[in-house]
Amino acid sequence: MDVTIRQLKAFLEIANVRNFRIASTNLGMSQPSLSALLKDLERKLGTALFTRTTRHVSLTNEGAHFVPIAEGLVRNFDLVIKNAWRDIKDRGNRVSIAISVTSIIPLIFPKLLKELSQTHPDIKLRLVSGLTRDMLERVTLGDAHLGIISAMPTPKLFTSRKLLSDRLVVIGRRDDPVMQDGSPMDWELLRRQSFVAWNSGGGMRNVIDMTPQLAELMERSHYEASNWEALKGMVAVGLGLTVVPWIIAHQERGGNLIYREIAELPGGAVSGREVFMAERRDAPRSAVTQIVVDLIDRHIKESTAYAEKT
Repeated sequence: MDVTIRQLKAFLEIANVRNFRIASTNLGMSQPSLSALLKDLERKLGTALFTRTTRHVSLTNEGAHFVPIAEGLVRNFDLVIKNAWRDIKDRGNRVSIAISVTSIIPLIFPKLLKELSQTHPDIKLRLVSGLTRDMLERVTLGDAHLGIISAMPTPKLFTSRKLLSDRLVVIGRRDDPVMQDGSPMDWELLRRQSFVAWNSGGGMRNVIDMTPQLAELMERSHYEASNWEALKGMVAVGLGLTVVPWIIAHQERGGNLIYREIAELPGGAVSGREVFMAERRDAPRSAVTQIVVDLIDRHIKESTAYAEKT
């Protein structure tokens, strides 16, 4: 089809201002050139994108449907070009990591970055965070060399392996009598407690809801929040206990909160989440990326081993 990025940008500018004269001025081209670009785009797509009169320009139904598609294509194109230029400037010394499991960042990366600055000061490490689907898109587009995510990606596009299993635990105030016992909490004890909940429909709530008994505890809660800082505040003022991955609970050690393991519940073990490292299948791992991967593996192993002892 050979649609060009210039045609897409011209289409979006016309769709934005709904005026060929203004659009051509904004794009720095003549109005006949702009009309020719659009006409060729419509020919390639096989449909009219605008309804035009001498005084009015409006999108057709097909044109309105094409706007978000064109926006996505232009955004991805610009991102790929930006990243390609960054790679050229950095001469292969940059490693970008897209992370959806944000709780892993304070667990391992401060120490990892400190070590990296001492052993390989020439390596530039860039961390970005967001939803799993957005982080995988960054890996797909080459904006990130690695993805650290909480869902196994499709093997057709990515290679992946499990970094760790992130079990669920109960966390509460250190001075709460129910938290004083170091043994795992069984169902009879859990069901007598008040809980604050992760928001229904969120990624963490979906993980918790895989265990029916924990889902019941979340459902009966009067208070919900979508992030850990909000839930932490609720727990800290005594509104109840909550359920979190051990990565989060482990980082609260030494503070006002403490966690307890959950015993096997009626019907089976407690569900948890798994954390994966993903890479684009058709992009060979560079020597610099391998150095960072080795550091991630070692720091996760050390942090996990320490957590098992505390």
